[in-house]
Amino acid sequence: MLSLLRTLLDGAGAKAEDRLKDQFAVDLLAQRIRDAEAGLACAKQTLASLIVRQRAEQASLDQLDRRIADLEPRHPQRPCRGCRGPRPRWRFRHRRTGE
Repeated sequence: MLSLLRTLLDGAGAKAEDRLKDQFAVDLLAQRIRDAEAGLACAKQTLASLIVRQRAEQASLDQLDRRIADLEPRHPQRPCRGCRGPRPRWRFRHRRTGE
């Protein structure tokens, strides 16, 4: 009789333990789902930011390409004095010496 009572109590304890494990497992899974949703929202925001930045950079590059295409026909391609190649685009002179 005593062993039967002990077996019943052990069984009830095991059931209670299983219920607690299941309850905490559900809570843990729910927390991981919330964390994943927060990470996904952050990733979407970062992606949107990167897309906007890439579009702005592409627009700047396109504008520079148009400006170069506009300015290149105006640039003379004749050789400068004393050299065989085309004239340099930019000519910097030293402030003090003028060279």
